[in-house]
Amino acid sequence: VYLNMSSKEEFDFEVSGNADVIVEGDLEATLSAGKDLVLYAKANSLFQVNGDLSLSNSGGSGKALIHADGGHGTFEINGNLTLSSTAAYREVEVRVDKNNNVVDVRRNILMAAEAEGTVAVNLNAKSNLYLGGNIVRSSPSAYGSFSMATGATLTLNGTTQVQQLVSDKPTTNGSD
Repeated sequence: VYLNMSSKEEFDFEVSGNADVIVEGDLEATLSAGKDLVLYAKANSLFQVNGDLSLSNSGGSGKALIHADGGHGTFEINGNLTLSSTAAYREVEVRVDKNNNVVDVRRNILMAAEAEGTVAVNLNAKSNLYLGGNIVRSSPSAYGSFSMATGATLTLNGTTQVQQLVSDKPTTNGSD
């Protein structure tokens, strides 16, 4: 499935109120123009991708965002999660807010950014991230940030003996 936000407006795909969305295969969501592209899982809902999920911002003025919010909102990604920003000020974020919201990534989180501060994973209080693989920042710039607030939970549930949270050191003077 391919979503491309290319107009001047905002695109919100919201799942809430005990609803489920299941994508059989891969999902690629791209913000190539416009304000924001937001995938929401809210209020006891499930947004499941039975393959890889790729979220990128190549030209939007706002943010490409995966947002678990509203109490027991869950994203389940049964493959890799790729977060990609191709230019400065093109933000891409995974935000897991409080009240037992969950993002479950069965394989790797792959971050690719051309500038610092553009790709991030943010866990707020009482939020959960389950990770079956590694967090990988792509070379050559190796930007991408990962933050957890007090009370957030990261569960490493991979089947290998070693899981890497950040596998590359930035080669520039960036802060993330």
